[in-house]
Amino acid sequence: MNASPIGRVLGGSDALTRLRDHAARLVRMQRTIDQVLPRANRGRVAVANLQDGELALHVSSAALAARLKLSVPTLLMNLQNAGEPVTGIRIRVRARGEMAEPPADAVSPRSIGQGGKQSLKALQSSLKEDSALARALGEMIAKSR
Repeated sequence: MNASPIGRVLGGSDALTRLRDHAARLVRMQRTIDQVLPRANRGRVAVANLQDGELALHVSSAALAARLKLSVPTLLMNLQNAGEPVTGIRIRVRARGEMAEPPADAVSPRSIGQGGKQSLKALQSSLKEDSALARALGEMIAKSR
């Protein structure tokens, strides 16, 4: 049997070929960016588009956008070294629900030693029971390994 009918249709149209190539380029750029980003930020930065050399990235929060803006020179250099025609990067914050959640293993839990737990418990007991800090310390102690 010959190539699939959909393959012939997609391969036969200049517009569809350009669209397929553009999508493949965006996927390559996403992989490059994911390799450069800290593990905790993977999945929170999405390649949105490339137009006239300017790469549009969507992020999940304003804080992440601020941190990412500091990494723009590094991202740009890595993309250019990978052969991508990027001359600038624009970062936009997307509303919750529009971005993928970070991977579950992005932030690894850290253990707290016995001495640290005792210090946290002592600090917690010195605070008012209904204070936000005391509740947060209680949760941290309960979740610690």
